[in-house]
Amino acid sequence: MATRIHCEPNFSLALFTKDGFSFYLNKFKYRIIFLRYRIIYLVKSFFKHSKKIIDSGYLAFTIIFYIALSILIFLLTYNIWVQGYDTVKIPEFKNMRVLEAIEQIQSLNLIPVVEARFSHLPYGTIISQYPHSGHVIKQQRKVKLIISKGLESSFLEDFSGWTVFALQKKVQELSLILKKEIKIEKIGEEYSDIFDKDLIISQQPEAGVDLSTVDTIKIVVSKGALPDFVTIPDFTGKTVEQVQQEIETLGLILDIQYVQTENLDKVGVILNQKPLANEKVVKGTTITIFVGQKKL
Repeated sequence: MATRIHCEPNFSLALFTKDGFSFYLNKFKYRIIFLRYRIIYLVKSFFKHSKKIIDSGYLAFTIIFYIALSILIFLLTYNIWVQGYDTVKIPEFKNMRVLEAIEQIQSLNLIPVVEARFSHLPYGTIISQYPHSGHVIKQQRKVKLIISKGLESSFLEDFSGWTVFALQKKVQELSLILKKEIKIEKIGEEYSDIFDKDLIISQQPEAGVDLSTVDTIKIVVSKGALPDFVTIPDFTGKTVEQVQQEIETLGLILDIQYVQTENLDKVGVILNQKPLANEKVVKGTTITIFVGQKKL
């Protein structure tokens, strides 16, 4: 009986023979050709059936479904991020005054950063901001404000008729914009028939001076309208009953002090007064009379 012996081919030896190399090269070519025809078949099949897929609405439904799913995932992720930190929504600061905006930013536990630029807008008005309104950011983040420092040639305003408090707020804004400290110095008070009490009458430097040269604003404040003055009569030698009505008519306030005396003729009589006779005082001033009283 013949015996069959099976021998495994040695690939490494067969590859480096002339026949073996040709065999495996042809085999590789056939596989490439088969893959090419397979790809062509799949592409043709897709275009052949794509119209039916589109007409059936399946493709449109699939696209819409995945878009909606993506939006939902984004919203859920965003909501988790917002709730996971101490965050705030940025308000609109444009066209606000800078001090008002800074106070609001600080109340939100954010850090204001100010940058000044020349513009046609009034001093201290906010031109723009970053982040923009509606954005949600974590607390302790910076909010940048671009504020106006007026036209490139800017001049000092006329503060007459302003309150000192209003001037202080304005000077704070100017100091921020010009990046230098401007001081207010009250140099006096005067009576005024034009300006009410505590309003600014005049200033130094005067309005129209270039702001870049201003370091201190000196002001004079109104004491109100000039009061009515009266001349004090001589009340000595008269009784209290005789002068009481006259003092009230003059708009003065009466204060009676008693002085002991041994002279009975001077008992009940005004011995002295303060202010003295012929002095001019403002209505409402207190006048003190010293009346003789029998010594005990």
